[in-house]
Amino acid sequence: MDETFSTQAIIINNRPFREHDSMVSAYSRERGKLDLVARGARKIGSKLAGHLQPVSLARIMVVRGKHFNYIGGADCLRGFRNIKDDWRKIVLAGKAMAVFGGMIKGEEPDMNLFELVRGYLELLERTKEPLHNFYHHSFVFKLLVNSGYGPELYECVVCRQPAVPRGNYFSPERGGVVCARCHAGLAASVVRQPVSPPAIKTMRLLARLAISDLPRFKIEEKPGRELAGIITSFHAYHCG
Repeated sequence: MDETFSTQAIIINNRPFREHDSMVSAYSRERGKLDLVARGARKIGSKLAGHLQPVSLARIMVVRGKHFNYIGGADCLRGFRNIKDDWRKIVLAGKAMAVFGGMIKGEEPDMNLFELVRGYLELLERTKEPLHNFYHHSFVFKLLVNSGYGPELYECVVCRQPAVPRGNYFSPERGGVVCARCHAGLAASVVRQPVSPPAIKTMRLLARLAISDLPRFKIEEKPGRELAGIITSFHAYHCG
């Protein structure tokens, strides 16, 4: 492996490490998730610190070490200032980084995941519409789909028959939609909940929708709450 390399990376988080250093978690375009030591980043006047803030896109030079990899240099490419100047956007971006950082393990690059996270941050950066948790739940859902955890929404996960328009349930444990007949035969211990046709339709659309198109997507309050509960329970079951 190369002793040094340069890559674009989204800074996920930045936490204290040793007396004057920081441990930076980032997701890079070419190398996947990286945990890197930024030497001296917590010292007053550090040139690195300003380029390694969470919710930033940076070009970083990585130096391989015996026990840790180190950041040899960094240049912030996008600081997403509009996010950091709005506490509502900070909350949504912070939640997204926490979910993303918890799901992604190891050095496994995935261009679709990189573009999904960058696209979501760019969406928050430029949007002037009222912000709400639908953005966050939509991001989590698309992250699950792009990571291979997407639920089955077109047929019953038990009998494999096409899903009927009404009377369905959603089971995080079984991985998607369960028809009414199969629901009756499931053990009581299998977690599931009724799922409405609008919620199923919305999830089908979200799976195909570009993250940049979210502002054009309208959803009423009741199915929005239902969708939030389904996505939250599905993410919790599969990703903790």
